[in-house]
Amino acid sequence: MRPARLDDRSGDSKLDRYKIEYRVVLERVGGLSTSSWDNSVSGLSNNAADLLNDLRTVAANLNFDVAKHCGARGFSWSGSDVKTFEYWDSIEGATRALFEVRAFKNGNLHIRFAQEFVMRLNLEFGRLKGWIKSPREAAEELDIPFDVAVAGFEVNHKLENLSALRLGFQPDA
Repeated sequence: MRPARLDDRSGDSKLDRYKIEYRVVLERVGGLSTSSWDNSVSGLSNNAADLLNDLRTVAANLNFDVAKHCGARGFSWSGSDVKTFEYWDSIEGATRALFEVRAFKNGNLHIRFAQEFVMRLNLEFGRLKGWIKSPREAAEELDIPFDVAVAGFEVNHKLENLSALRLGFQPDA
């Protein structure tokens, strides 16, 4: 499968399957703050900080342990140097990079995802959209190793009925 660009403006309604590449440039999503009255946190615009923290939340939902590592507001964003967002890899017993970000004054963000994260993200997207139904299909469609597809298939956190009952919801009688 040839990955499509997310900003494809051709109007082609047949575009139903695509994957995110390891390197992504997001234009006009926030970036570095350029004035004192700008909405910013530690030198990064609030919109950019929210987007980066949303990526961390998605990673947590895909079983990446980001809880003990800082989010976008934990960095000092004073220049276009690389900021590394991390997670705890319990299998390796080490902290690893989840994605790296460079923010710019023109409102752009350059993101380089860890291969494992972007593979799981693409796998889950395809599964939710219905064009990936098994780890074997994931390996073939996304061109990823079969063992990675098996390990990443349906790993997202779900609230089951038992969880809902613990939250105080009662089933209809």
